Amino acid sequence: MFENLDKLFLKKEPEKPRVTNEPKKIELKAQVGPQAEFLKCSADICFYGGGAGGGKTFALLLLPLIHLVKLVNFTCVIFRREIEQIKNGGGLWEESQKIYNLLSKEKFAPEQVESRLTWKFLNKNKIKFAGLKEEKSKYKYQGAQIPLILFDELTHFTKSQFFYLLSRNRAGGCEGINPYIRATCNPDCDSWVKDFIDWWIDEEGYIIPERCGVIRYFITDGDNLIWGDTKEEILLNHPESEPLSFTFIEASVYDNKILLDNDPSYLAKLKNLSHIDKMQLLYRNWKVRATKGTIFLAENFNYIDFEPLEGILTSVCRYWDRAGGKKPKKNVKSDYTSGTLIGKDRFGKTYILDQIRGKYKSKDLTALIQSTAKKDFDKYGYKYFVGLSQDPGSAGIHEIDALITALYGFSVKTYRETGDKITRANPFAIQFQNDNVFILKADWNKVYKEELEAFPEGAYDDQIDSSAMGFNALSEIVISNIKDFIEGEQIEDYSKRY
Repeated sequence: MFENLDKLFLKKEPEKPRVTNEPKKIELKAQVGPQAEFLKCSADICFYGGGAGGGKTFALLLLPLIHLVKLVNFTCVIFRREIEQIKNGGGLWEESQKIYNLLSKEKFAPEQVESRLTWKFLNKNKIKFAGLKEEKSKYKYQGAQIPLILFDELTHFTKSQFFYLLSRNRAGGCEGINPYIRATCNPDCDSWVKDFIDWWIDEEGYIIPERCGVIRYFITDGDNLIWGDTKEEILLNHPESEPLSFTFIEASVYDNKILLDNDPSYLAKLKNLSHIDKMQLLYRNWKVRATKGTIFLAENFNYIDFEPLEGILTSVCRYWDRAGGKKPKKNVKSDYTSGTLIGKDRFGKTYILDQIRGKYKSKDLTALIQSTAKKDFDKYGYKYFVGLSQDPGSAGIHEIDALITALYGFSVKTYRETGDKITRANPFAIQFQNDNVFILKADWNKVYKEELEAFPEGAYDDQIDSSAMGFNALSEIVISNIKDFIEGEQIEDYSKRY
């Protein structure tokens, strides 16, 4: 059933002189390497992926096309955890339109029913897209018979969702096909998928090249999996069982020549990810996680002896992470209040200029924020503003209103913290890891460095939050004189001195 796979990839022929208005001829052709191996795989179940940009989604969309010509009453369901992820721009539905609309009307008769996220073809064949947002969503498919089940981003699904739908992987009224499952995924050390493919992963978290594509067999025993190198090995001890074949095929951005040719900058984008994301999405490591010393690395602490010269800084923020509305970590009596003075220059460099940290009563804290704002403004003028985190609820609104009133005459911006602490810190961490953050030498450096290096496992993260939120606040500032900067005289990048 997998013959003529060289016809299954979107590729434009070289430009030729045209005399008529005939459309360009386009063919579907698989890329040599992991993508072609994935399409040819004979295992009952195959997981494909490991890195971003490996052509995973494209390959997933191509798979059902293999069966459309020869089969009748064929159904394929492509699952994504969130239905919105299917509908979003650049998502599965939009990508399917680029491919399926190219199919011959005579041979396939493709018809899209967008309201149902379904494609219809000749011979009552269908390709459907569906979400499984809730755990219980799997029960919608009770009694279903689906010859081909595809999962996009398998690590987003629960183990029970996968195995329940495995039980729905049946031919039903579709003759001439052995039901099978395919899934794409990126590394996630906390996912059940990592444990499932453990045999293919070495001690450091990388896929063992010699085992890539090797087929093994398994059965389930309750929540446990029993593996064997052959079907006979399992049947020897479990003669009544029905082993399923499985393999893992790894793909990386380097395997996707079409992507790299069309978008050479994509590789640079992957290299500029945070350390953890880069290890997962570029280097395909299944065991890396955010631990002490993996986000703010010791070698990326860049210290300077003096502030950037007048005219270099475009915006400055003193961001306050107040302890009052925060719940202290376990085994920590109380959190600190942190006020980070952070600036940005015309070259996109970031500067940590000052750090205030302590435990204060509400009245004393208000007075401190007031007096500090006056000192900062006297130094930086109208490029300076105060950033404040606003706690949810009426108490938080009342508290922030009182602070804004106390800071009358100063530019004040409030922000609501969203996402977990690692997510909030990520944009700041990326710039830090790429040596774009400079720290002014001062007495507070030692405690600041200790907290950053211990993140996210350290007892305190107040300085992380004030730095990260301050960075995010500065990132929203539009440089009003950008035109003058581009067209004006060249200004030395002083960060290069450091």
